[in-house]
Amino acid sequence: MGFFDVFQEMLILLFAMALGYLANRLGYLGGEIDQKICKIILNITMPCMIVAAVADGDTLPGTAEILAVLKVAAVFYGMEILITVIFPRFLGGTDKQKGVWRYTMMFPNVGFIG
Repeated sequence: MGFFDVFQEMLILLFAMALGYLANRLGYLGGEIDQKICKIILNITMPCMIVAAVADGDTLPGTAEILAVLKVAAVFYGMEILITVIFPRFLGGTDKQKGVWRYTMMFPNVGFIG
């Protein structure tokens, strides 16, 4: 995937976020509507995306490729744990605030982007 392909995808996400912001400012979103949209996304849309991703795959990855990805993931999460232990000490704040820093570093909200 080249630069312009990634740039195009980021623009799509940017426009989707801007449209959501505009809809909220105009009063189309908020309260109960947000809860219903969230239920639709979590209970219908995301499972359909998972099934579509599996169904569209031509071939499954080999064992070597799966193990390589698992190794990278293990190293990444190990480094992430170390960072969440060390970094909040330098950010300052109370113990509760440091706990919030640790939580946000360990569990970033990237689920919907993925």
